[in-house]
Amino acid sequence: MKRISLLSFFLAGLLSFNLILSGHVPAAHAEDPGTVYYVSQSGGDDANDGLTEDTPWQTLAKVSGMTFEPGDRILLKAGERWTNETLVLHGSGTATNPITLSAYGIGSKPVISPQIVDSSAITLHNEAGWKVTGLELEKAMMGINLEYDNVYNMEFIWLEDLFIHDMDDTYNSNPNKYNHFSVGIAWMGNQAASTFHLKNITMKSIVFDRINSPLWQGAISRHTNSAGFGINARFGDITIQDLTSTNSKQWGYNFNFMVNATVTDISTANVGIVSADSDGVNPYGIGGIVVAYSRDMVFDGVNIHNVSKGAQGYDGVGFDFEGGLEASNIMLRNAVIDGTDGAGLMIFNNGGVGGTAGAHADTVTITNFGRSPGNSSGGIKFFPDSGTGTIKNATIDRGSSNSPFIEGPTTGFTLENMTYIPDVNRADFIRMEDVLAGNWRDRFGKEGYRIEQGEDKLPDYVEFAVSGQTDSVVWETDSADYRALTDAKGEHRRAAAVYADRGAELVYDLNLKDGLVHQIALYMVDWNRSGLKQKVWVEGAGEEVLIAEKEISDFGEGKYYVFNAAGPVKVKTTVVEGERAVISGVFFGASKATAPMTVNKTSAAPKLDGNVGSEEWSSADIIEMSYEKQVANGDGSLIGGGAHTDLTGELRLIWDRFGLYLAGEVKDSEYFNPYGTGDPLNNNDVIQVTLDPLNKKTSGTADAYIFDFVPTSGADHSGAGTWFEHWKWGSSDYRAGVKVAGKLTGDGYALEAFIPWDALKKNGESFQVVPGMKMGIGLMIGDFKANGQLKGILTNFGQGENAIGDASAYRTVIFAEKQEADAVVSRGKIITASSNNAPSSSPLMAIDGNEATSWVAANGDLPQWLEVDLGRAYSLSGIDQLFLTNDPWKYTVQGSLNGEDWTTIVDQTANTEQGPSFTHAVE
Repeated sequence: MKRISLLSFFLAGLLSFNLILSGHVPAAHAEDPGTVYYVSQSGGDDANDGLTEDTPWQTLAKVSGMTFEPGDRILLKAGERWTNETLVLHGSGTATNPITLSAYGIGSKPVISPQIVDSSAITLHNEAGWKVTGLELEKAMMGINLEYDNVYNMEFIWLEDLFIHDMDDTYNSNPNKYNHFSVGIAWMGNQAASTFHLKNITMKSIVFDRINSPLWQGAISRHTNSAGFGINARFGDITIQDLTSTNSKQWGYNFNFMVNATVTDISTANVGIVSADSDGVNPYGIGGIVVAYSRDMVFDGVNIHNVSKGAQGYDGVGFDFEGGLEASNIMLRNAVIDGTDGAGLMIFNNGGVGGTAGAHADTVTITNFGRSPGNSSGGIKFFPDSGTGTIKNATIDRGSSNSPFIEGPTTGFTLENMTYIPDVNRADFIRMEDVLAGNWRDRFGKEGYRIEQGEDKLPDYVEFAVSGQTDSVVWETDSADYRALTDAKGEHRRAAAVYADRGAELVYDLNLKDGLVHQIALYMVDWNRSGLKQKVWVEGAGEEVLIAEKEISDFGEGKYYVFNAAGPVKVKTTVVEGERAVISGVFFGASKATAPMTVNKTSAAPKLDGNVGSEEWSSADIIEMSYEKQVANGDGSLIGGGAHTDLTGELRLIWDRFGLYLAGEVKDSEYFNPYGTGDPLNNNDVIQVTLDPLNKKTSGTADAYIFDFVPTSGADHSGAGTWFEHWKWGSSDYRAGVKVAGKLTGDGYALEAFIPWDALKKNGESFQVVPGMKMGIGLMIGDFKANGQLKGILTNFGQGENAIGDASAYRTVIFAEKQEADAVVSRGKIITASSNNAPSSSPLMAIDGNEATSWVAANGDLPQWLEVDLGRAYSLSGIDQLFLTNDPWKYTVQGSLNGEDWTTIVDQTANTEQGPSFTHAVE
């Protein structure tokens, strides 16, 4: 076209003149409207041109064979259904001129129903610039699969007015494999977190029903390993509005790998439900909404209702700030979370990878939580190292349940304007106790403690402060006096106290913020036996007296003031007689100390072949593992939320200068291990060993190592498998030198493994294992059904959730030369007595091997008793006793495996033989 800038006309005479100029005058944003294509399953023919309603195409295969241009529209006829085929869309539009897939005509939404295993109803592979609206998708592995393989910076996807349902196990060959989930809408890629595959994404007015996970973002299959793990995608500039999901098996929604997203008015209900059509299994933990590896997101207007932990047995939480690399600045506001098996709100550290830097919640109501706890039960559950943030204007209503309002350490978080219903503030005196002196470990402090001028390990639920006109005193830094408090390991004693002078108050300000009732014990000792008298009382938040004043006197041998409390309380102490009021320590919770384990040295390394030969393991003690022993006997916890497991096992450990050897024989009615070599092995039947080589007993995410051993691996049950990582390093694999051999047996499996000492030095540790060295250890056996459902996890250590990752809960193992058959098994064990004639005697003197020391009862009242906790089962060959005098002593000796059911071993109630020494053989 010739460009004209000026028109000039010369008119001679009179005439009528009309000038019409034709040409292109560009509008500011006009786009090519493209071509409209019609598709009718009932009246179409793929031989048609598809350009009119009278000449539509028929099949989705025809559409899949076309490549479309910006502005094109593909319209499926309303009220019609396409079965046994899928739709793959080709071509890319733009944000201002997208390609549209929608409907035409009058009637219900067109339905795409593939009914093909591992299929997607609609796939967009390396395409963008599409708008999909007004469709119904059903019966496939995925509804819409947005897949980006080595393409980046794509622009624009708009999904609106969709009904997606019945994407469950039916059409998925491996529904519990990571990145192989049955999904409503999947965004999949293969790039590191710094690069975007796709930006400018909108999802509006979408309904999901009976889908394992309505939304998922992750790695495409060809970039994953056999377990489904791989490098994931990154998506940005996202708007999500008005989504509804119901009856989801695994998650309500996942929001992973997103940047700059606004999510408004979304709801999910009935997540993780076990029914005739759903087993509710999710090996990675069920949640209503999970946000991971994302940053700069706002959730506004969220409703979550009825989340189960499912058959897998853990999580079952409402909203999960999952954390992960670069996770930051996530805001949840105007949310209602009602009805969760686990916590209402969970703030996690992504299994040690990292928490969310800036996890914020504002105006949140949490009700009916902790219905069936697995690894969480609180209104809000904080895991260690889970990030930073604020929780404000939150209402947590636990109704009539006994679940904690706040659970876990709140370090890094600020809680403002919190409302707890019911608001609990109470305290009740229990007793005074005076037989333990400084030996608190076998009676108190299970949940935490504070030893003045010594160790401080307060429970997560406590905010603690000392106030009043106080000071501190250290009487002896390394004391041999039994009245001085021991440290947590029972190895050293320190005599110290915080005090208030006459006329002043010593105040322990305790805020028990979880709203539960906890036992608390204060230890007081008149160290100089100067005849001190002091009074103690407890006040509530409004300074009302909850426990009346009680005068404490005659505490030169040490006394414990024991009471229960909930909510904010102040424990106050003042002098009655003497110079100052004193407290040496405060202990939270009752306790059952766990005895150290002994691992014997072997003179010959066992052959690792999966055959647990009796002779090569003869120096090893048998470690029995069962539900009855671990739970009923209090020697650990059944963790992971499983209600019960019928699994039993016998583990053995021996050592030499090269490393640690493990043998396991497990009776297991169902075996599950679909994973191959090199995959994490913790979500299947497994023997797990956790080791804290320097016995640091670090709380929270452990400075420790984890080893998983399985007798066979993969679907073909090929060779034995192992996975080795440092707990803080996530999935880093350091298997060099670790060996395993195993086999399936008729009623379970057997395996043998070797852990070289060098494998425990990846974090710069330096040590040499010699007899007498101590190390932290935790043993675990995971029990799963053949379909992947968790039955239970047995441990020989720990109390409460996530103890596997908490080295402070590990047992202590002592490496020793082989014990002789006549070893004295009572020495160094935990011993208690009915009374004690302090200060000249102690129950420990009865088992210290020194004939010059002895235990003496406080008085001549009968009966009196001693109880020794051997820490595990022993085959006893004999019992030796030495009394102070040569009288004909009358007594019985009883034994128990659980502390409740007792069997008489020796009956000397009719004895006439003179003492002082008595020896009894045990058959």
